[in-house]
Amino acid sequence: MILRRYQPADLIAMQRIAIEGFAEVSIDRKMQQRFGILGETDWTVRKAFSIEQDVRRDPDGAFVAVLGNDLCGFITTWHDQQTGVGYIPNLAVASHQQGKGLGRSLIQKALDHFDSLGLTVARIETLTNNAAGNHLYRGMGFEEIAQQIHFGLKIQNDGPPDCEP
Repeated sequence: MILRRYQPADLIAMQRIAIEGFAEVSIDRKMQQRFGILGETDWTVRKAFSIEQDVRRDPDGAFVAVLGNDLCGFITTWHDQQTGVGYIPNLAVASHQQGKGLGRSLIQKALDHFDSLGLTVARIETLTNNAAGNHLYRGMGFEEIAQQIHFGLKIQNDGPPDCEP
């Protein structure tokens, strides 16, 4: 397996792996399941776009795992030099390669990248129902800092409320 920096030709494979990997742990998918398609855009389109935004924001902080000719995982990062924090917005491994230490290797690659930048803290977020992610992150020494609950409310657009004089 080779870990290397992202190249533009990797984007489509990264998006495919992200959509597959986030199917059960995506806030956008959960919102769509509850409220239907939002703004005429399926959650998979938004997820694919988020990966594109990640690599556009910091192409030098995106890394892929390649086995033979198969791109089988990736991690994206960005950083805030002022606070010394490195962020990991997306990490995904193809289902046929999960459980083989690939996620751990990708995180280590990101941590080494953060270290080379002189950063002091790495930050990653996941949902509580992402058992694999929670296990992996704790196993690599990440500490739980806080939990967050995401709420949604369907807004009934029946026109403006009646105004009383």
